[in-house]
Amino acid sequence: MEPDGKFWWLGTRQGGLRSVRRRCMTMREPDRFFKHDAFISYARADNEKGAVHALHAQLDEFLRSSLPWEPSVWLDERSLNTEGDVKQQIREGLRDAAVLISITSETVESRKWCRDEMGWFLTGADLDRVIVERLYPVFLPFSDPARLPRWSKDMFTLDMFILDPERQELFAQQDYDAHRRYWDRLYGWMSKVSKGIIDVHAAWNLWLRP
Repeated sequence: MEPDGKFWWLGTRQGGLRSVRRRCMTMREPDRFFKHDAFISYARADNEKGAVHALHAQLDEFLRSSLPWEPSVWLDERSLNTEGDVKQQIREGLRDAAVLISITSETVESRKWCRDEMGWFLTGADLDRVIVERLYPVFLPFSDPARLPRWSKDMFTLDMFILDPERQELFAQQDYDAHRRYWDRLYGWMSKVSKGIIDVHAAWNLWLRP
């Protein structure tokens, strides 16, 4: 059987990720393939107290210290030109994003825009060909798991991250000792996202560039 493109050598999921990361980490100047490092998808109702905006600011601050380039995190209120074609801009933002961060709540499943964004991203993400993680959910506090999106059920793990809407401080402003367990989990999740972003850029460079 002939190898299927540049990624025939990936093998198992674990071995593939290690191979991609080793190749990326040995680059002196890692190449950035996607225009945006992340796209944040959320329901407007979930940002009434500013929780999504706060997460965007916290993630941007974290990525500035962990990525070897200036990060770009797509968020509608900061990235959309309201005088242009909104749907087209969102589809382009998703197409040009290395990873999707989904703010997952009991509200999301009832919002057509959120369902469309997930569908558009998954359609172009090539998850069946390239063995790197591209979807990173953030859960808001929920009362009934049955009311969460169906796709999220497979992501209920011990290390799933549940966002605290009240913890909106930037890292320099936070009271770390008072909320140590929460901040440790947030740092852990952001570190996973940062590594995932590097994996995706490296994988697409290896796959699509000569």
